[in-house]
Amino acid sequence: MDDKKELLKLAVQLSEFGNKSTIEKVQQIAKGIYSNELESEKAMKEFVARVGLYKGQGYILSGGKASKESFNDFIENWLKIKCRAGTEPMWMNASLSELSMESFIYVLGWAARITKEKKASKDNINTRQTPNTQKNYEHKSRKDSADRFNKEQNSGFGVSLYEQMNAWKEKNEAK
Repeated sequence: MDDKKELLKLAVQLSEFGNKSTIEKVQQIAKGIYSNELESEKAMKEFVARVGLYKGQGYILSGGKASKESFNDFIENWLKIKCRAGTEPMWMNASLSELSMESFIYVLGWAARITKEKKASKDNINTRQTPNTQKNYEHKSRKDSADRFNKEQNSGFGVSLYEQMNAWKEKNEAK
């Protein structure tokens, strides 16, 4: 299962379901266990147990309620790690549970990168096409036109107070 193409497919699937910070939190947990140099099978069991701990005691994770809910959703629905009170957590996702810890960390890293790129491209598209951007541009264009018109008419917009007073004085003297 350690074929790079298969691992990237798994990463793309995971990126569809989690946000970057949640995926990175899961990856940090996995890296912490991997650094203990346990055998791959023991490392994966330790990972599942630790995720169960984090899921049960969400206050350990920083980020508030939304972050905790996102983490729990990612664990339950996409990694499919089932944590029930009084039982040992179980990994129900066959394709992920077959991976070595090193491959699993690789998949999580790519999933986080893909999620980041998707968000960046979505943000880039949104900033180019938002109606507010267009309105601001139109508003600026109308304001520039109005300023030019007002300067020509000496009505006060875009003209210094001294110029306004001179224009008013000339107007009143002519009457």
